[in-house]
Amino acid sequence: MKKSILSFFMLASMTLSAQTQPGLVRTVSRPNNPSEKLSGVMLRVRGNHNAVMSAEDGAFALLMQGLEPGQPYAISSVIKSGYQLREPEMIGRKQSFSTSVPLEIVMISTQVLMQEQARIEEKARANVEANYIKRLAELDEALAAAKMSNADYEAKMTALEEQYERFEPMLQTMSRYYALTDYDAQDSIANRINERIEAGDLDEAERLIKAKGSVSEREKKVKELEKMHAYLRDDLAKDCYHLFTIHLERFENDSAEYYICRRAELDTTNVEYQLRAGQFLMIYRAKYDPAEMYFRRALRQAEKQYGAESGDVATALSEIGECYYRRGNYNEALNYLKRSAALSEQLRGKQSPAMAQSYSNLGALYLRMGKNKEALSNMREALKIYEAVCPPTDPLVPQAQNNLGNALFGMQKYDEAKEYLEKALAGNIAYYGETHFEVAIAYNNLASIAFVQGHMADAEQLFEKAVAIFTRTLGDHHPRTQQAKRNLEHLRGLNAKK
Repeated sequence: MKKSILSFFMLASMTLSAQTQPGLVRTVSRPNNPSEKLSGVMLRVRGNHNAVMSAEDGAFALLMQGLEPGQPYAISSVIKSGYQLREPEMIGRKQSFSTSVPLEIVMISTQVLMQEQARIEEKARANVEANYIKRLAELDEALAAAKMSNADYEAKMTALEEQYERFEPMLQTMSRYYALTDYDAQDSIANRINERIEAGDLDEAERLIKAKGSVSEREKKVKELEKMHAYLRDDLAKDCYHLFTIHLERFENDSAEYYICRRAELDTTNVEYQLRAGQFLMIYRAKYDPAEMYFRRALRQAEKQYGAESGDVATALSEIGECYYRRGNYNEALNYLKRSAALSEQLRGKQSPAMAQSYSNLGALYLRMGKNKEALSNMREALKIYEAVCPPTDPLVPQAQNNLGNALFGMQKYDEAKEYLEKALAGNIAYYGETHFEVAIAYNNLASIAFVQGHMADAEQLFEKAVAIFTRTLGDHHPRTQQAKRNLEHLRGLNAKK
C-alpha cells in the first residue's frame, strides 16, 4: 500500500513538473560586493503551501498547479536567514506565469545593507554640515552688511535649523535607496553617477548628469522616441533622483522638490516614484495635501497593477495614515494604519519585520492620542517580533527598545524606561561602535532619566558623552549638537549652585 502511494505522488510530480515557473535568486551587486547566486532561499507561492529551496546556483522552480502560462500568481514568502529582499513589496505582487521566462529575485545581506547605509550616511552628513556652515556664514555676512534685518535673519536661521533637523529622516530614506542600488541592473555611466553620490562627490555627479543634457530636453526626447521611451524615461528618472539628492544636501529645497516631483510625473504608474515624492513633501516640506495626492496615486496604481492584497498597497495605506497623523487627524490615521497592519499580517504573517513596523506605527499614534495602554501594548509587540525575527545585532531591535523606553519615560515610569534605554545603548554600541549618532541619542536619553531621578553626576557624564559624539558625527552647528550642549550647560549650572 505504501509503495502504491509513493508511486502515485512520484507520478503526479512528474506530470506537473512541466508546469513550473523557473527562477533565480541572486544578491545585489555593489561596488565592493559583486552579485552572487544565492542558495538555500525558501520560497512559497500564495495558495500553495509547499515550499521550494533555491539550489547551489540560485535556481529554483515553482510548481504552478492549475495555472496556464500568462495567468497571474503571487509570491507569499522569500526567506533566508541574514538576508532580505531588495524589494519587500514584491510579496503579494501579481506575476505573470511563464514556463520559459525566469523570475529573478534579488536579495541583500542585512549586514551589507547596514554597512553600505552607514557609509553613505557618513558622506552625506559631511556634505550637509559643510553646506549648513556655508549658509550660516552667508546669513551672518548679510546681517553684518545690513542687507537684511534682524527679524529676517532670525526667521531664516530658524528655517535653516528646521531644514537641518528634518534632513535626518530623509537621509535614512536616501541612504537606503543608494545602498540597495543594484549595479548589475545599470549601465556604466549610471554606475559612475551612483558611485560619486555615494562617495559624497556631488559636484562630479552633477557634472556627469548635466553631460547627458537638460532634464527638459531629455523629457522631450522621451516623448518623441516611442521605441526607446521606457529606457530613456527610466534613465531620466534615476537622474532626477540623483539631482534631488544633490540639491537636498545643499539645502536647495525648491530644486530638490522640483526633481523628486518631476520624477513622479515622468511615470505616474510607478508606485515607488509616487511614494518617494509624497514622503519628501510630507516629512521635509510639511506639504500634506500634495503628499496625500501622491500617496493616493500610489495606492490606486498598486491596486491596479498588483492587486488589493499586495505589499505596495500596505505601504501606501501606511503613508496615508502617517499623513493624517502629521495633520493631527488621529482617527483617520488610525483607520489607515490598522488597514495597513491587517494587510501586512495577511501577506507576511505576524512574525515579520513589516508587521513589527506596523505595531510600532500604531504605538506612536496611540501615544499621541493619549491612549497609553494601547501604545505600550503595540510597542511591546513590535519589540517582541523584532527580537524574534532579527539577528541579535540588527539595529531594528535597539530602535524598538529606544521607542519603548522613551514612551515609558513620557509616562514617568523611569525605572522601566531606563531598563529599555540601557538595552538600546548596548545594542547600538554593539552594532555601530562607540561613536555613532544613534549611540549619542541613547546617551542623551539616559542622561535625561538620570536628571529627573536626581542623579546629577551621572546625568552630566552621560550628557558629556552625547555632546562629544554629536559634535563628531553631526558637527558643531547641528541643532541636535546645540541642544545637547545647552542641556549640559544647564546641568552644570545647577550642579555649580549646590
